[in-house]
Amino acid sequence: ARLDFVIARRAGRGAMLAEHLYTENTVVACGRNNSSVSSKNHPLAELARLSWVLPKPGFYSRDALDALVSAAGLPPIVPVIECDSFESNLSVVASTRFITLAPEFAARRFERLGMVRIVRTRPALGASPVMLQYRAGQRKHPAFEAFRAAAVEAARNIHKGKGE
Repeated sequence: ARLDFVIARRAGRGAMLAEHLYTENTVVACGRNNSSVSSKNHPLAELARLSWVLPKPGFYSRDALDALVSAAGLPPIVPVIECDSFESNLSVVASTRFITLAPEFAARRFERLGMVRIVRTRPALGASPVMLQYRAGQRKHPAFEAFRAAAVEAARNIHKGKGE
């Protein structure tokens, strides 16, 4: 009932050590054929009025979006759907008029599959670190170095645009 490793955008609580793997942009995405969102650059105030599928509050990307909306003096976005999985969010917006936000690598994968398109936003939603987190004692485990090396290699591939 405890985690050995966490790959996350926000440092975990407690006695977790964190190693930076890469930096990831958060992007807004809509269905490929969503006619309510053009290909132009959209200001946040315009996007905030649309119907959203969002992660629950407490997720890094949701909190970052909520902070941007608040800083712009806009009313909070009330999503139509809240979900714990950005892949589920992307699947929903692929066939609806809703929009969502997701890590860029996931949105690009769905975009390559012809399901969504990335919406250009003003301001951009920004980037955040993605970290490998673990307890200090994990370093002693015989599989630690092999797992860490695999995580670092996967991060390199994502950073290069190859990974999924």
